[in-house]
Amino acid sequence: MADQTRQSVPLNMQVVDISPAVVALAPDGAIGASDIVVRLLHDILQAQRQQLEIHREMLQLARENRQRQHAELEAWQRENQHVVERCREVLGTLSRVHSGMLSEMADYIRENDETLLESEFSISEFVDRFGPRLHHLSAMLGVLKQVSTPGSTEQGNQGS
Repeated sequence: MADQTRQSVPLNMQVVDISPAVVALAPDGAIGASDIVVRLLHDILQAQRQQLEIHREMLQLARENRQRQHAELEAWQRENQHVVERCREVLGTLSRVHSGMLSEMADYIRENDETLLESEFSISEFVDRFGPRLHHLSAMLGVLKQVSTPGSTEQGNQGS
């Protein structure tokens, strides 16, 4: 049966034969299973090499971007030394406010654990009560830390 199929197929097409000896038929003849495995492995290797090159390029771009951001922060800190000093002065206070809010949230969860587990309304109320304030306060604290930390750029560049 395989011989009949081979005779009726044009030369520019491949025929898949499921007999154990032949995996496929190409215009130049039979291709063995080991040849197909070698070709597939070669294709996989080529794809992995391309992915590796792309990852290296992405890593280099990320490093360049981080270095540029550090340089911009250092320049900003030099130009705005009075702002940096003020931020350093209030950083501890804002950190204590943040800690207090986290503690308040933990107390609320402890006191309302059953209600939070059973009621969708209670969860929504909890998120509305703590979510936006905590999110914004955390963002502000992060900015203050970045701006007011002396030598923050040198520490970041040491990791590069």
